[in-house]
Amino acid sequence: MSWLSSNTAAGAIVDILDVQEEVLHLVHNKPRLWNDVARELSNALKLPLVSYAEWLEVLGRAMAEIGSEPPEIESAFNRIPALRLLDFFRAAGKEVDDADSEPLGVPRLASEKAQLLSSALRDARPLDESHVQGWLRFWRDSGFLPSR
Repeated sequence: MSWLSSNTAAGAIVDILDVQEEVLHLVHNKPRLWNDVARELSNALKLPLVSYAEWLEVLGRAMAEIGSEPPEIESAFNRIPALRLLDFFRAAGKEVDDADSEPLGVPRLASEKAQLLSSALRDARPLDESHVQGWLRFWRDSGFLPSR
């Protein structure tokens, strides 16, 4: 997982503002496996952690139980938003802990050029539990997750 904090991303943009490269990938130089981050989220939210395959199976069963009427479909999609993207999740096909890929099989972007040009990227601290706690705080403050 190669997410950057907004401060690091902003610093990197300032660092490369006048660079003449056509493409630079602003990704974290010390990525973490999604499974490690998921485990921290699971612990913080006190939710069970299941494999990607098991999660897809549960979503598939939920989709199969939906009626055919639009109100039933919309109600199910509101209760379980991931159902809207079930085909995408199925098509992703790769396990989320592949070290050469981002979650859902998205190829890992090369960032060596950007790191050479940006001290903000080179010096970014590794993603750790404090980042996860910050994301959770933001999601709670925004109303995406309920407050404790």
